[in-house]
Amino acid sequence: MHGREGITLLDFISFDRKRLGRDLLLGVALILPSLVFIYGGIIASSLLVYGNPDALQIYGPLPLLPALYGVLIFPLVWADHL
Repeated sequence: MHGREGITLLDFISFDRKRLGRDLLLGVALILPSLVFIYGGIIASSLLVYGNPDALQIYGPLPLLPALYGVLIFPLVWADHL
């Protein structure tokens, strides 16, 4: 099945074995800084909107299907090719 651009999802991902090691290291290296920015943004927005950094409950469990989508599909579709 082709999208409007005439490419499939597998074409869009463009898996390259030569870059796998570098991409994995880069991904692992970016996890901690990303979490710092995400958590900082959550605290800042909570302070701005509610005046309390603990107002948002971000630690609740996700239902199974959204969790699977977030882990399996989302990174493939939105990954930036370096």
